[in-house]
Amino acid sequence: MAEGESARITGRAAHPALRRCVRGYWGYRYDLGRPLWRREPPGGVLTVIINLGPAFEVGWVKRGTHPVHTAAPMSAFIAGVHDEAAFTADSGTQRGVELNLTPLGVPALFGLPTRAFTGQVVALEDAFGPGAGGLVERLAAAPSWERRFAILDSALLARLGTGRDPRAPHPMVAEAWDILHGTAGRATVAQLCAATGHSRRHLTARFHELAGLPPKAMARILRFRAALDLIDAPEPPPLADIALRCGYYDQAHLNRDVAALAGCTPTVLRAERVRDIAGAVG
Repeated sequence: MAEGESARITGRAAHPALRRCVRGYWGYRYDLGRPLWRREPPGGVLTVIINLGPAFEVGWVKRGTHPVHTAAPMSAFIAGVHDEAAFTADSGTQRGVELNLTPLGVPALFGLPTRAFTGQVVALEDAFGPGAGGLVERLAAAPSWERRFAILDSALLARLGTGRDPRAPHPMVAEAWDILHGTAGRATVAQLCAATGHSRRHLTARFHELAGLPPKAMARILRFRAALDLIDAPEPPPLADIALRCGYYDQAHLNRDVAALAGCTPTVLRAERVRDIAGAVG
């Protein structure tokens, strides 16, 4: 980070009662003195951004370094599960809170199937309702990150179990998700069917509705994220080793998935993430 630049990220786990739905909270603040463009590869979760600084652009990336598919100014939004890279672009000065929802979290918290958000960026009030504005105001006025995280705990706990779908999370979908997540996407659909006792057709249709993507597509993303964790390592293994460890046929298979899901090569992705301000944790 160059002289005059500053960044800080603070994280905390959600309340224990929320952890099946919410992966965690992160408070961020940065002042780079220059515009920032960030590639956001798919991760198998829904990302909620509650921005407390200036609005920024959110959109989808086509293959290449910075080509833009669509872009819109946003402040507080939910980005659904997706199988292509998104991006954010801002002036280089931001402050806000990010939380990641598991695919099981949307039915439990909002009473909607996760598929309702797939591949979309939705304003927070469209999912959270008229209370979204008050929540953003309380977060902006809070004196510390810990207080902001406590406000989120309280707001989400109040919603837990009040969704319109009393079956959420569906036991079959929950079991299949746990297996996929626990194996980092290496479980096959046949193995999921054997574990849950349901047919491929029924499992795929129900999982797609409630988790946002078919199980095979979700497995692909989770396998990619496992590879990305290794690519992000301070001393990453060779790409051929990453491919082997994460269940790819070979390095060429890994390269194809990175191109499809991130819109660039592994080398470009690694270089961008090394420069990413998310590496500055204070």
